[in-house]
Amino acid sequence: MSTTDDLIYYEDQNLPIRDALANIIKNSGKKIIFDSQINGTSSFSINGIPWRKVLESFVQIHDLKVDESEHTIFVQKKYFKK
Repeated sequence: MSTTDDLIYYEDQNLPIRDALANIIKNSGKKIIFDSQINGTSSFSINGIPWRKVLESFVQIHDLKVDESEHTIFVQKKYFKK
């Protein structure tokens, strides 16, 4: 299993958000599960940043929420109460 210090080097344009997150998380050794509301694309360039920091930034930019257990990361849309 990966540590939070493992660095990511990755670049892509108009990649589906689900695929982008799968690429970010793949070295963590965790299974990723997506809420059915996760859609859209993302373009990004990552050069030697710890995967955990990339994940935190990515979910903030795309207004997502991550719930994590020992073996699974669940990604869903962040909903705000009005």
